[in-house]
Amino acid sequence: MFAAIMRRAQVTVDHAVDQVVNKAIVAIPFVIAAAFGTAALAFRLVREYGPETANVILAILFVAIGLIAALIVNYKQSSAAGPDSVAAAEAAETASPGAEQSSMSDTDKDLLKAALTSAAPLALPRILRLIARNLPLVLSILAALFILMQSSAASQSAPIDKEPSA
Repeated sequence: MFAAIMRRAQVTVDHAVDQVVNKAIVAIPFVIAAAFGTAALAFRLVREYGPETANVILAILFVAIGLIAALIVNYKQSSAAGPDSVAAAEAAETASPGAEQSSMSDTDKDLLKAALTSAAPLALPRILRLIARNLPLVLSILAALFILMQSSAASQSAPIDKEPSA
């Protein structure tokens, strides 16, 4: 029984990884094309307007693209939340505070723990090797996440009074 569950989980994970890798392979030429397009646009703008004005124009263009992307992501997240999740959140708030809601049964938790403890000795060295080979990329991602978390934590903090009390 456990072997069948592990095989099914492995096939599911392999399928998900294959999908992500295939999407990344498809996206790479588009990213390279966008980089060349941006370089060509930068050369053209420098020739037309000069270096300072060209850089300002490109900065404004990328800010506009970023704002549009942020709006699309926020719209997708709010539409994905939908009325069902709002009703579920309201039901969770009205539930007694001492009641713990868990989507996994004890048996599922035990099976997951067993799978992780048996797979960890095999996967950990490979994961560490992968991280070591890509250390600059991992560090830059971690730095970006740290900066993003700091800015979101600062925006969620309480507003500070600007007038000192006498």
